[in-house]
Amino acid sequence: MISVGSKLISLFSLASLVCLRSLTSVAASLAFIHIQCSYFGNVRADKRSLSCAQMTKKQDVRLPTGQSQYMVVGRFVPNAKYSEESPMCKVYRMKLFAKNKVVARSRFWYFMGRLCRVKKANGQIISVNQIYDKSPSVAKNFGFWFRYESRTGTHNAYKEFRAMQLTDAVNMLYQDMAGRSRAKAAAIQILKSAELKPEDCKRPIVKQFHSKSIKFPLPHRVLKTPKAFKSTFKATRPNTYY
Repeated sequence: MISVGSKLISLFSLASLVCLRSLTSVAASLAFIHIQCSYFGNVRADKRSLSCAQMTKKQDVRLPTGQSQYMVVGRFVPNAKYSEESPMCKVYRMKLFAKNKVVARSRFWYFMGRLCRVKKANGQIISVNQIYDKSPSVAKNFGFWFRYESRTGTHNAYKEFRAMQLTDAVNMLYQDMAGRSRAKAAAIQILKSAELKPEDCKRPIVKQFHSKSIKFPLPHRVLKTPKAFKSTFKATRPNTYY
């Protein structure tokens, strides 16, 4: 009986060891699967974040907030009726103010259809180039001859602005017309723009800056206190007006 009992105990211990080994192997496999899933999940998340970052980096095309100057060159496409030597196929060059190249092309075909009877379907754009100011750090006087449509009719107008660049003056023109006359940007057609000398200016808002004795007050000059003498409370108030 003792030998039979010892054999039973040994068999029971072997069975328990086998169960423990199987449980540990199952737990290890589950842990491995969990680690593998979490790893691939992180890899996918990283890939998604990288792809999103790359997409945003590629698609981050910031358009200019104001107007830019473009020079668009186009012509009528020669066909069986009009050859290369025909006056209909001569090249036209136009300077336009637009937010981007797409709007510049659209405005080019708008004016070509009205002035030269050439539309986009039978026309060709040769080049679209943006024009930059040669001296953008010098203040200049600009005059604009333009036509705009109001709520009552079509009007011709002339305005002067003082700015650093021609495009800045164009933005000032659009803002001024929107504030004073409620004119939309699409309703304004700039016919001519020119850089004016001081003696050619007419508007007082521009001529006031041509005086050599012009002065600008400096109100509310706040002096910065050194860190060694800075404190939270002061017995006297600082005087910032002179």
